[in-house]
Parts: sequence; C-alpha cells; structure tokens
Amino acid sequence: MNNIIEVVYKGKWTSTNDLRNKHWRANQGLKEQRRALFKGLILEQKPRPMERFKVHVRFNSKIDTDNVTLKFFLDALKDSGVIKDDNKKFNRGILIEPDESLEFNTYVVRIIEV
Repeated sequence: MNNIIEVVYKGKWTSTNDLRNKHWRANQGLKEQRRALFKGLILEQKPRPMERFKVHVRFNSKIDTDNVTLKFFLDALKDSGVIKDDNKKFNRGILIEPDESLEFNTYVVRIIEV
C-alpha cells in the first residue's frame, strides 16, 4: 500500500510576500501558530513515518504559484514525526499547481512516500 498523506486546508495561506513584509518577531508568532495548526491537521490523518517523500500542492487563492511557501507545513511534518528532515536527502521534490476547480482559499497538500 502506498504511504500518502493528504491534508486539506481552507483559509489564508502564508505567502513568501507575507514573510518578507513582516518584522521577524511577527513572523515568529505566525510560524508557531501555523506549525501547530498544520501539525493538528497532519496528525488527524494518522500518518505513518516516511523516509523520502515528494510534495504535491493544488490550490485556489489569490497567491501567485511562486509565492506559496511550504516552510511551516514541512516543519509541522517534522514536528509530527512523519519526516526526519526536509532537506534534499529526504525531500525529493515539490510540485505546486493552481487548481481553479477548488473552492477559493483551499489548499490540498499531498505528501507521497517515494
């Protein structure tokens, strides 16, 4: 059986522009809040640990594709014990695609063991 985790998030996503335009202290609070939120969503899936993985994101929002950041989500995967690290030894690729068939401000993140 394939080891795949699929998390659906509805709401405002953090973009690279959000991170760039805020003071580092404001980003620290945002980081903690988002990591806890995503960790909860991940653990609801009852995930099994993965050695190596790929990430596939489909989304519909006003954020440009190149501004969708996965930093907090990947940190939450690590916090959850699903992955050892998000470096290139373990993270074997990321695909981010807009999908206008999704409800606005919806993000579907799939973590696929490879």
